[in-house]
Amino acid sequence: MTKRSFYIALFLIAALPGCNLVDTPIKEGTSIARVYDTYLYLEDVVPQIPEGLPEEDSLLLIQNIIYKWGREQLLIKKAEFNLKDDVSDIYELVENYRNDLLKFAYQQEYVDDHLDTLISEDEMNAYYLENAQNYELKENILKARYYLFPTDMDDLKKTKRWFLGNSKSYQNKFEDAVFNYALISLEDDTSWIPFEELVKVIPLKTYNQQEFLARNKKVTLEDSLGLYCLEIQEYKIKDDVSPLPYVRETLRSVILNQRKLDLIKKMEEDIFNAAYEKKDFEIL
Repeated sequence: MTKRSFYIALFLIAALPGCNLVDTPIKEGTSIARVYDTYLYLEDVVPQIPEGLPEEDSLLLIQNIIYKWGREQLLIKKAEFNLKDDVSDIYELVENYRNDLLKFAYQQEYVDDHLDTLISEDEMNAYYLENAQNYELKENILKARYYLFPTDMDDLKKTKRWFLGNSKSYQNKFEDAVFNYALISLEDDTSWIPFEELVKVIPLKTYNQQEFLARNKKVTLEDSLGLYCLEIQEYKIKDDVSPLPYVRETLRSVILNQRKLDLIKKMEEDIFNAAYEKKDFEIL
């Protein structure tokens, strides 16, 4: 406590009604307020006063702190008296909550220090093969390439024909058009995406997604933005088993969570066994 804060608090205590400090030295551990058998101490209040606060404001703040503390304690005492039949249950709930917090904090610290977060590809594949039936698709998904060309580009109609054609010559011409004119070019056909995500970037109008996916390999359409070209590489429909890449992160979380549970269980068993061997725990 700084000298200045000490004297500020001392001044306030002297100003409080009924306070007699003539023969009472002020020191650490000095009580400044009481509610029945509960006390508020000087050192509990002074640290709450910001450095550099004007003396008048400091006095007012200290007084507010004391009165707020008093109101809270009086309410608690009143509640304890009126709820005396339920107080033991409340104390039990508080104790259980405290114990749960302690256990959780220690478990989390132990897991942070000991959990192996590396998952090999073999382990991932093995878990997927064993549990694939638990990961049915909730939506239609696909792998696709798609492009957007501006409406004012040269050879727009030819670009459409090149895209739909299968000859090597057409493919080369389409690649040149993509390189020179495409506003959007997504050629990552290794990633699975939900059909609903696709229609956010390509204005497809279809009421039956599964039928659309089954009947179309290459699709073109136009709107005010330009020419869209969509090539569907692969698809899976709702209720199919999810492909591994699509649920990889989910599987990783599940595997790590199981490791975490196993780690906590082993830690608790080790603590129990060690205590039992040292006779820190006995069944009487």
